[in-house]
Amino acid sequence: MKQKISLICIALMLWLGYSCNNNPLPQGDMDVIINVDPGKAIGSINLSELFSDISYIPLETTDHSLIGEISDILKYKGRFYILDKDISRSVFCFNESGKFLFKINRVGEGPGEYKSLGGFTVDTDNEQLLLHDTSRKQVLHFSLDGEYIESHRVEFEARRISYIPGGYFAFYCDYITNRDLFNEGRYPNLIITDRDFKTYSTDLYFSENANGSAIPTAIQCFSRHDAVALSLIESLNDTIFHISKEGATPYLYINFKNNQRTEEMEILMNTPEPDLDINAIVDFVRENGICDIFYFAESANKVFFAYSKYPSTHYVLYDKVSKELKDISYNRGGQFPITNDIDGGDDLPMPMMGDGDLFYGTVPPDMLIQKKEEIALGNTPKKQYLLDLINQISEDDNPIIAVITPQ
Repeated sequence: MKQKISLICIALMLWLGYSCNNNPLPQGDMDVIINVDPGKAIGSINLSELFSDISYIPLETTDHSLIGEISDILKYKGRFYILDKDISRSVFCFNESGKFLFKINRVGEGPGEYKSLGGFTVDTDNEQLLLHDTSRKQVLHFSLDGEYIESHRVEFEARRISYIPGGYFAFYCDYITNRDLFNEGRYPNLIITDRDFKTYSTDLYFSENANGSAIPTAIQCFSRHDAVALSLIESLNDTIFHISKEGATPYLYINFKNNQRTEEMEILMNTPEPDLDINAIVDFVRENGICDIFYFAESANKVFFAYSKYPSTHYVLYDKVSKELKDISYNRGGQFPITNDIDGGDDLPMPMMGDGDLFYGTVPPDMLIQKKEEIALGNTPKKQYLLDLINQISEDDNPIIAVITPQ
């Protein structure tokens, strides 16, 4: 886990850029304001102070169900739909017990086939699974059991897709310049379409002068914990938005202390020079202690996010009801600050998605197997449960879904 997050942080800093939407919005416009002071972060904490329980769902591993890498997870009506967009270029479906049900793998250029997958979503009104082919600019419709239905052309480029109840779709462009949607010196990062994939509204605009090569690709942008509320986060932006058919509405603002953007930063990021030295941007961010969120997940009552403030990575859990916040700081190369006193396994199973009150993440089986002796020597309440699981898996098995119950 520590290596995985460190790599994310390194990548973020190497490609650090700036969103033209990144100026803090008036706090009165926000539904939720989370005040974060990195100087008061916790240096060590037990995992049980963040989560009350962790259970695991091993995903059945066969030649046909072997996942290369999990890009995204959706949970709908007792099933896990898992996207592996880069290695197997497939969508896998498992039930809540981890039993493999089916796989969609239709790589090609013929009818009902796709070339590269950017994302997927569930149309909860029509009960369909939709796959977005970014290369061929099309959306493929499947039944929830994986049967192909039809395809629709999309008249613009985008990276991610999510469904908006009522018959609309949200597409995130990730700073792709769709020339047909250029307006008054700006391009939209968010495009809303109707059910026929015709543009209904646009939002989250960025300048035509934005230095695209300096802006990192969003690790994940869309997030939801129920069928209705859809949230979005952009790279290097302190604001989380709620998405509707009308566009983006500021919903949650992470108010970092001493983290105001400056005109100098905006000039750097909007310089149209293709050979702008990225090191100048990184140095500016470091020297000015800029905080940037690079990971976000939400359950019904909790918000989890991670942010970088050189040279540290911070993990934050916020309670939307009590307003209690725990900010844990990790300095790369030092001892990881979170101790798993629940089962002795992963120090921090990263929540990838929320569903109701629960978070769901993934844990690699080889990591658990390598920690078997350490877990056995520990004195955690659920160590025997985890040891029994480890005895049933191998290093070559599929990732294990962690079901995380917040405190």
